[in-house]
Amino acid sequence: MAGVLTDNGPQTALALAVLAAAWSGRHWRGSGLSAAAALLALAVSFLLLWRMRQAGLRGGENLFTIVIAYLLPALLLTGAARLLGGGAPMAARIVKAARDLAWILALAAAVLVLNGLAPGIDGNRLLFTGLRLAIWLLVARTIDALARDPRAPPVARWLVLVPLLPALEPLAALLAGSANPVFSGEDVGLAPFVNALLVGYLLPAGLFARLAVRRPAGEPSALRWLFGPAAVLLALFWASLELRRAFHGAVLSGPAGEAERLAYLLLWSISAVAVAGWLWRRRRNRAERMARPDQLSS
Repeated sequence: MAGVLTDNGPQTALALAVLAAAWSGRHWRGSGLSAAAALLALAVSFLLLWRMRQAGLRGGENLFTIVIAYLLPALLLTGAARLLGGGAPMAARIVKAARDLAWILALAAAVLVLNGLAPGIDGNRLLFTGLRLAIWLLVARTIDALARDPRAPPVARWLVLVPLLPALEPLAALLAGSANPVFSGEDVGLAPFVNALLVGYLLPAGLFARLAVRRPAGEPSALRWLFGPAAVLLALFWASLELRRAFHGAVLSGPAGEAERLAYLLLWSISAVAVAGWLWRRRRNRAERMARPDQLSS
């Protein structure tokens, strides 16, 4: 028990300090405590990443260490972000990024434990490659949130592309490289939906989608057209591989049977119709918004 607390307690203690600083900053504005909470949250993030790397190198994860190492910091950071609220928006965004990282790492660790997967980074390329992509996207989303501050220069909106450059390597590995479980023959886990495919494909798809939707006026439209298709592509990969897992079990390599090919055709057809319908509806809503001023003036 003492060893578990020694290995997993520092990030929880620091997250508790973030919560205390956020509470104090809410009651004593201008004291710099909100900025201190943001800096402490960054320290929690580094500790969480170090803990996950250690887990990937030597294992030792179980449900109890997940609670101490990831879930408690995530809950404490969630409370701190709510306390900061609108009073310190920049600090709140940094704390929220640390909170999201804690929840993402908790999900990855839970997938490893619940499916009995090999914890090694080299032994589970799918999960750790998807996790690497998710972390870069989380950095991009944090930069995107900070760039929306009225005091930020217009060029800051394009800084979101900077962390996407190192994200290209894990993205390529997931789509057509060594991290794709169809090519590697790697065990993805027997649990339906809550397996390595969730962290490898669906989680990054959700982060891409968050970057694509609800962009404010004046935002470079190229960003939306970059993030949106990436989200759809990863979501389609996740659905296809999850369907393949239903036919093949935990190891996805091997030839596809006739029934499996028909299931893919049905899935892709439904997905194409859904995406086309969403694009048509979005275009129609935009046309209606543009027509309203003309109708009012007439």
